[in-house]
Amino acid sequence: MYGVLSSGSRWLNCLSGAFSELVDNYSTAEEFLRQPDRGAIACAAPSATGLPSHHKALGTQMYEGLFNRNITAAGALLTAAKIAAYQQTNSRDLLETFIFFGDPALELNVSSPEPECETDNECADDDLFCTGDPQCMNGVCGQTGNPCSGDAPVCDEALDRCVECMNDTDCGYAYTCDNNICTAQCTLFIKYKSPVSAKLKKGQEAQPSYFRRRGF
Repeated sequence: MYGVLSSGSRWLNCLSGAFSELVDNYSTAEEFLRQPDRGAIACAAPSATGLPSHHKALGTQMYEGLFNRNITAAGALLTAAKIAAYQQTNSRDLLETFIFFGDPALELNVSSPEPECETDNECADDDLFCTGDPQCMNGVCGQTGNPCSGDAPVCDEALDRCVECMNDTDCGYAYTCDNNICTAQCTLFIKYKSPVSAKLKKGQEAQPSYFRRRGF
């Protein structure tokens, strides 16, 4: 026997708990419970239609109540979730149509998984330079992440090193990546002007070409 708790609209969907319908012998929720040697230990399902966003709010509150508020009685869990979801959505449908199928006194066994590690030394290395060193965080093994920062923020996995850039996109505007170094693109403009020469008589001062062209 398995219990399924979902906050998505896949299971908390419309009419899955419509036990009074005459078309089928049993509703979907009832079928979940009636499966011999398998199926669900309990089910919360609506007997009518509703909005997926409201159903999601209810499912989220069921998770919150079970794992963060330690409400382990199945019936009390649904009731507390309906009240909390109603305060969020102001939906009477959640209060009136969601039904608990099963034993409301059922105690749900919530246990934390055994920690994978306690120290960094218990974690295996993935042999990749760019993922950093093995790390134990909250009982789960992982890696410390990109070891590169500062003036050399880009990780070169092939050569196990940190560089400034691997390609032009690693550099800023007007810079190119040259041998793993961001280099500014400089353009030199030279404007050439032909020299002007003129013979001057003794004692005559040179005049700007502007005046000479106009006869001043």
